Amino acid sequence: MVIDDTGGVRGGQAHGSSDRIGAFPHEKGCGPAERHATIFHALGIRGDETLTDDLGRPIALTEGKPLPLF
Repeated sequence: MVIDDTGGVRGGQAHGSSDRIGAFPHEKGCGPAERHATIFHALGIRGDETLTDDLGRPIALTEGKPLPLF
């Protein structure tokens, strides 16, 4: 039996690039919302799901879009 421990993410890839000293994104930067959406996608959780707070108000699970790593 083979167990896939990658969550469906292809290995050996890079997303975007950094500036010449590696301090800031140069191309295809992403933030926490995109990282969260990517993790939820890998876990099979739809990113457009909502949670409900104690007052019954809907809260978006994430505002980001999954990174193209799959």
